[in-house]
Amino acid sequence: MKTELIYHQMKSFVDELDRNKRDYVVDPTRDHTRVRKISFRDCLMSSLCMSGGTLFSEVLEYYENRASIPTTSAFIQQRAKIKTSAFEKMFQMSGSLCNCKLYKGYRVLAVDGSDLRIPLNPNDLDTYCPGTHGQQPYNLMHLNAVYDLLSRSYVSAIVQGRMSWNECDAAVRMVDSSDISKAILIADRGYESYNLMAHCQEKGWKYIIRVRTEYKLGISGRLNLPEAEEYDEFIDLRMTRKNSNYTKELFKDPNKYRFAPNNSRLDYLPANSKYTEEAVFYHLPFRIIKIKINDDEYETLVTNLESTDFSLEEMKDLYRMRWGIETSFRTLKYNVGMLYVHSKCKNFIIQEIFARLTMYNIILAICSNVDLNNDGSKKYSYVVNVARAVHICRKLFLHRLSPPQAEQLISKSVVPVRNGRSFERRLSTRIAINLVYRVA
Repeated sequence: MKTELIYHQMKSFVDELDRNKRDYVVDPTRDHTRVRKISFRDCLMSSLCMSGGTLFSEVLEYYENRASIPTTSAFIQQRAKIKTSAFEKMFQMSGSLCNCKLYKGYRVLAVDGSDLRIPLNPNDLDTYCPGTHGQQPYNLMHLNAVYDLLSRSYVSAIVQGRMSWNECDAAVRMVDSSDISKAILIADRGYESYNLMAHCQEKGWKYIIRVRTEYKLGISGRLNLPEAEEYDEFIDLRMTRKNSNYTKELFKDPNKYRFAPNNSRLDYLPANSKYTEEAVFYHLPFRIIKIKINDDEYETLVTNLESTDFSLEEMKDLYRMRWGIETSFRTLKYNVGMLYVHSKCKNFIIQEIFARLTMYNIILAICSNVDLNNDGSKKYSYVVNVARAVHICRKLFLHRLSPPQAEQLISKSVVPVRNGRSFERRLSTRIAINLVYRVA
């Protein structure tokens, strides 16, 4: 899909939302029913094009070619009339812009979460963290996302307050609501959960989940496993909430039977099944794999991929691909600008998060379709400089550039791929970017 087609397709998505705006406003009988300086469509498009400036500079940038420029107060009032579902729907539509790529007939998806520091608001108890040991209070929101590693696009997202976040629950909801039929879901240690594995199994999806290796209460800690450096074991597990003398005998073989207490979530086992006369079992077969990633480091994975189709080396390669969602979060925050919110209002922040996710999908869809002439005649192969592509795509949707001009500029904004380079990952504390102290 070329730049011009992507551009017009995205505009048609916004037009469709505008035609059905009664479904996405707070009061359908009054909100966005009159002709004003700031229309429903303007609210969506201006939010999509926002960067890291002040709200005044963002409004000025979007409306600078119009006879009358609205005030920031008017802009806020018009945005307040729109539900966050409008921005969520726009994000879902943007997922179809990217070319769908498959690995052995499967879409390869990664699920993960990332915290977003937002302006301090002690009244929002769902995001307010009082701080400990002399730390200043702060507010955090948590983005849960499913990311297509091959197509480089976000396919699903759920935003939670940091004080009530639950990554496994969010992952289950995103799996259940997805319309993708065949997928491999890759997840890190925070998603170690029989319930998530069961939901993937019932959905018909495959999964690769990293689990804690030496944690006695974890999945691997309760199984009888070899002490070899690497292994690939098949576990044919049946889980039940019944804890009778009969099942206690079965539990002596931890690789085949497991007790699931009522306080552990497993949606496919009824909570009251411990009171039934006969034990109710849920069958959950999987492989548990221990792989060596360097001289003295090992990782343990659980998966329902068949060993005949996916070897140990392929499992390493697939799990290594999961890092793509981590680099996408970096691009989303620092290049696309998700860190730079323009309000303390929670609903406005959620609107902007989904607008940033939408813009990310647009940018990567355009970048993936630009011809870079990687024919092997050059020393390096080249990829698009996404940081520059962000600025170009914003100008495209602000009508400062035409689609052919944007495509030409992006094709010239490239960087070489130098394989084999690695850098130390430096962790540092990030603070919310104050609404007053912006560069513009």
